[in-house]
Amino acid sequence: MKPAAGGSSSQEKPGTEADDGIGFSIFKDLSKLTLTKVERVHKDAITSVNLMYDDEAKVHKLVTTSMDGFIKMLDPKDTSVKKAFFVCQSGINCSTPLSSQDSFALAAQNHNIYVFSFLTGTTITNFYAHDDIINKVLFTNVSTKNT
Repeated sequence: MKPAAGGSSSQEKPGTEADDGIGFSIFKDLSKLTLTKVERVHKDAITSVNLMYDDEAKVHKLVTTSMDGFIKMLDPKDTSVKKAFFVCQSGINCSTPLSSQDSFALAAQNHNIYVFSFLTGTTITNFYAHDDIINKVLFTNVSTKNT
């Protein structure tokens, strides 16, 4: 490996400017950089982003939640909002897709967990979950088959 200009003859780590491979060398010519204008998706801080693949429609979908209380489904190709639903006044802290990927578990500032369905556009259920703010929800599909 050649030493970088003004550098020592010690081996360079991949990803440095002296790297002849992929790494940071792609940033040498920024004249090809194009910016895409993305409209504001939420009126408050975005608290979760979930990228999923819809097997039936053969497309990706991006689902975001925010402190504005909305859950939104976007097309990641053009960032257009496909569906938007208001869930709660207090704001949503985090979310996780459930097994169907059309339903989400949402944790809100009001200490509640909401199960929301994009198919019906409604909250399936909600319940008071903790005395403190919930900062993460996780769905794990556990098999109940006997072996």
